Amino acid sequence: MRTNFAPCTELWSSLTRQFRECITSFNHTGDIHANEHIRVSVMYMLFLRKHNRLVRELKKLTHWNGETIYQEIITYNDYLPKIIDSKAMVKFLPKYKGYDSSIDPSIKDAFATASFRFGHANVHEIAPCLNESYQEHPEFPNLQLRHSFFIPRTLIKQGYNAWRRFGGLYALQNKEELSKLLKNPALADQLLKLYGTPENIDLWMGGIIEPFVTGGRVGPLFACLIGKQFKGLRDGDRFHRKIQHHRSVFLDA
Repeated sequence: MRTNFAPCTELWSSLTRQFRECITSFNHTGDIHANEHIRVSVMYMLFLRKHNRLVRELKKLTHWNGETIYQEIITYNDYLPKIIDSKAMVKFLPKYKGYDSSIDPSIKDAFATASFRFGHANVHEIAPCLNESYQEHPEFPNLQLRHSFFIPRTLIKQGYNAWRRFGGLYALQNKEELSKLLKNPALADQLLKLYGTPENIDLWMGGIIEPFVTGGRVGPLFACLIGKQFKGLRDGDRFHRKIQHHRSVFLDA
């Protein structure tokens, strides 16, 4: 486990062999972040067990092969509607019409560095280390995230208003419009003291503080960017799982 906080070494050694082996196995997840913090490792374990349980149940109920189960289990039907809400799904991810060669399915910077990082805002600054009475452990005190996790580099500023224009949303011009959008005049005032003008607000900051869309876990701008990205991944994929219902994607020899 990667950490620069000394007590974590003792905490690691105190874990059971089975639990250590389980966490260590996340080296093979394909995600280098899986072992960077004990809380992240535990979340991986819970998520994978939940995922695999659902897959086993689906296998009993259907004749799907492994690939179909993998594709159906979460992303487009169950996960995204909970993140960007049903209205954004209709607007940015309409019904699949087949492969579109004009669509670029590559991952966009705004998606990778800002909108799909929305979950980072849910990480608490303290990782509790509790004893058997669920109180702070006297030998292994609670961990400050800044001491036990990597320190992310500052994101390169990308204009919040520019991306709102890209998504068909109105660009904010002044404190009144910012206050109305955020439903928080005090926060709008603090932002303008820091940035001077709405045009200087970077994509990450502006997007992460927008109030959630109804039924979702992100604001209007991130719902737009996430929806458009997943539409590109689906419609620009000539081997998408739904392509079998449309024309052949193979070129003539």
